[in-house]
Amino acid sequence: MRKNELEALLTNRLGLKNPVFRLAKAGAKWSGSIISNTFKSKADNLRQKMIWDALDAELGPESIQQVGTLIAYTPDEWGVELPAKVG
Repeated sequence: MRKNELEALLTNRLGLKNPVFRLAKAGAKWSGSIISNTFKSKADNLRQKMIWDALDAELGPESIQQVGTLIAYTPDEWGVELPAKVG
């Protein structure tokens, strides 16, 4: 699967609004971040379920062979600096 195909699949299946993708190939799998206001007010576990339900509906069992970790953010969450851990 090519990057643009994965982006189109997720955009269409999830109805993403103005998505930004930060994806990279790690071996045979795509991993990275998806940034969209569509994830606003949704818990992390629901975001993951949305993503994997979309992938499974489109790709079936192939989804786990083609996609690794995808993390969903809202634009407000993306780029927030986390405090440094001391000690």
